Amino acid sequence: MSFVFQSFHLMASRSVVENVMLGGLYSGLSRPVRLERAMDHLERVGLAAKARQKVATLSGGEKQRAAIARALVADPEILLCDEPTGNLDSNNSVAIVDLLVELQSSGLTLVMVTHDPSIARVGSMQLRVKDGEVSRHA
Repeated sequence: MSFVFQSFHLMASRSVVENVMLGGLYSGLSRPVRLERAMDHLERVGLAAKARQKVATLSGGEKQRAAIARALVADPEILLCDEPTGNLDSNNSVAIVDLLVELQSSGLTLVMVTHDPSIARVGSMQLRVKDGEVSRHA
Protein backbone atom coordinates (compact mmCIF):
# COMPACT_ATOMS: atom_id res chain seq x y z
CA MET A 1 0.00 0.00 0.00
CA SER A 2 1.24 3.49 -0.81
CA PHE A 3 0.06 7.00 -0.04
CA VAL A 4 0.00 10.26 -1.98
CA PHE A 5 -0.19 13.03 0.58
CA GLN A 6 -1.78 16.37 -0.22
CA SER A 7 1.12 18.13 1.49
CA PHE A 8 3.77 16.05 -0.36
CA HIS A 9 6.03 15.14 2.62
CA LEU A 10 9.17 15.41 0.51
CA MET A 11 12.62 16.21 1.92
CA ALA A 12 13.52 19.65 0.57
CA SER A 13 17.28 19.19 0.93
CA ARG A 14 17.31 16.00 -1.15
CA SER A 15 17.06 15.58 -4.90
CA VAL A 16 13.82 14.66 -6.58
CA VAL A 17 15.10 11.19 -7.49
CA GLU A 18 16.32 10.56 -3.92
CA ASN A 19 12.85 11.41 -2.62
CA VAL A 20 11.15 9.18 -5.15
CA MET A 21 13.52 6.28 -4.41
CA LEU A 22 12.40 6.37 -0.77
CA GLY A 23 9.09 4.90 -1.92
CA GLY A 24 10.78 1.54 -2.41
CA LEU A 25 13.10 1.56 0.58
CA TYR A 26 10.73 -0.11 3.04
CA SER A 27 9.70 -2.69 0.45
CA GLY A 28 13.22 -4.09 0.52
CA LEU A 29 14.04 -3.11 -3.04
CA SER A 30 17.74 -2.81 -3.85
CA ARG A 31 19.17 0.63 -4.59
CA PRO A 32 19.62 -0.09 -8.34
CA VAL A 33 16.00 -1.29 -8.62
CA ARG A 34 14.75 1.75 -6.66
CA LEU A 35 16.72 4.07 -8.94
CA GLU A 36 15.43 2.41 -12.11
CA ARG A 37 11.83 2.49 -10.91
CA ALA A 38 12.19 6.08 -9.66
CA MET A 39 13.42 7.26 -13.04
CA ASP A 40 10.67 5.32 -14.81
CA HIS A 41 7.96 6.92 -12.67
CA LEU A 42 9.53 10.37 -12.92
CA GLU A 43 9.31 9.95 -16.69
CA ARG A 44 5.66 8.93 -16.39
CA VAL A 45 4.79 12.07 -14.40
CA GLY A 46 6.88 14.34 -16.61
CA LEU A 47 9.72 15.07 -14.18
CA ALA A 48 12.64 13.02 -15.47
CA ALA A 49 14.49 16.17 -16.53
CA LYS A 50 14.34 17.46 -12.94
CA ALA A 51 15.46 14.23 -11.26
CA ARG A 52 18.75 15.68 -9.94
CA GLN A 53 17.32 19.01 -8.75
CA LYS A 54 16.67 19.66 -5.07
CA VAL A 55 13.00 19.35 -4.15
CA ALA A 56 13.11 22.88 -2.72
CA THR A 57 13.44 24.22 -6.29
CA LEU A 58 10.20 22.62 -7.51
CA SER A 59 6.80 24.24 -7.89
CA GLY A 60 3.85 22.90 -5.91
CA GLY A 61 2.58 20.96 -8.91
CA GLU A 62 5.99 19.44 -9.51
CA LYS A 63 6.20 18.40 -5.87
CA GLN A 64 2.78 16.77 -6.20
CA ARG A 65 3.93 14.79 -9.24
CA ALA A 66 7.12 13.75 -7.41
CA ALA A 67 4.99 12.53 -4.50
CA ILE A 68 2.88 10.48 -6.91
CA ALA A 69 6.01 8.97 -8.47
CA ARG A 70 7.33 8.11 -4.99
CA ALA A 71 4.08 6.33 -4.13
CA LEU A 72 4.33 4.19 -7.27
CA VAL A 73 7.95 3.02 -6.88
CA ALA A 74 7.03 0.09 -4.63
CA ASP A 75 4.42 -1.11 -7.18
CA PRO A 76 1.62 -1.07 -4.58
CA GLU A 77 -1.58 -3.06 -4.83
CA ILE A 78 -3.48 -0.24 -3.12
CA LEU A 79 -2.88 3.48 -3.66
CA LEU A 80 -4.45 6.01 -1.29
CA CYS A 81 -4.50 9.54 -2.70
CA ASP A 82 -5.41 12.73 -0.85
CA GLU A 83 -6.19 15.38 -3.48
CA PRO A 84 -3.62 14.05 -5.97
CA THR A 85 -4.45 16.80 -8.48
CA GLY A 86 -5.05 19.64 -6.03
CA ASN A 87 -1.78 21.44 -6.84
CA LEU A 88 -1.72 20.72 -10.56
CA ASP A 89 -2.62 22.84 -13.55
CA SER A 90 -5.36 21.45 -15.81
CA ASN A 91 -3.00 19.78 -18.32
CA ASN A 92 -0.98 17.98 -15.66
CA SER A 93 -4.17 17.12 -13.80
CA VAL A 94 -5.54 15.33 -16.86
CA ALA A 95 -2.23 13.51 -17.39
CA ILE A 96 -2.09 12.32 -13.77
CA VAL A 97 -5.72 11.19 -13.78
CA ASP A 98 -5.04 9.29 -17.02
CA LEU A 99 -2.04 7.63 -15.36
CA LEU A 100 -4.10 6.68 -12.28
CA VAL A 101 -6.90 5.28 -14.46
CA GLU A 102 -4.33 3.28 -16.46
CA LEU A 103 -2.88 1.86 -13.24
CA GLN A 104 -6.35 1.07 -11.93
CA SER A 105 -7.25 -0.77 -15.13
CA SER A 106 -4.12 -2.90 -14.70
CA GLY A 107 -5.26 -4.04 -11.24
CA LEU A 108 -4.29 -1.27 -8.81
CA THR A 109 -6.93 -0.50 -6.19
CA LEU A 110 -7.22 3.28 -6.11
CA VAL A 111 -8.82 5.19 -3.24
CA MET A 112 -8.90 8.91 -3.88
CA VAL A 113 -10.14 11.88 -1.88
CA THR A 114 -11.03 14.91 -3.99
CA HIS A 115 -13.24 17.97 -4.02
CA ASP A 116 -13.23 18.03 -7.82
CA PRO A 117 -16.34 16.28 -9.25
CA SER A 118 -14.68 15.78 -12.65
CA ILE A 119 -11.84 13.87 -10.96
CA ALA A 120 -14.24 11.89 -8.76
CA ARG A 121 -16.17 10.68 -11.83
CA VAL A 122 -13.24 8.52 -12.97
CA GLY A 123 -13.84 6.17 -10.05
CA SER A 124 -16.05 3.11 -10.30
CA MET A 125 -17.70 4.06 -7.02
CA GLN A 126 -18.06 7.35 -5.21
CA LEU A 127 -18.65 7.95 -1.55
CA ARG A 128 -19.70 11.49 -0.75
CA VAL A 129 -19.39 13.05 2.66
CA LYS A 130 -21.62 16.05 3.31
CA ASP A 131 -22.29 17.44 6.75
CA GLY A 132 -20.95 14.26 8.29
CA GLU A 133 -23.26 12.00 6.28
CA VAL A 134 -21.80 9.40 3.92
CA SER A 135 -23.70 8.44 0.78
CA ARG A 136 -22.76 6.08 -2.03
CA HIS A 137 -22.98 6.97 -5.72
CA ALA A 138 -22.37 4.70 -8.71
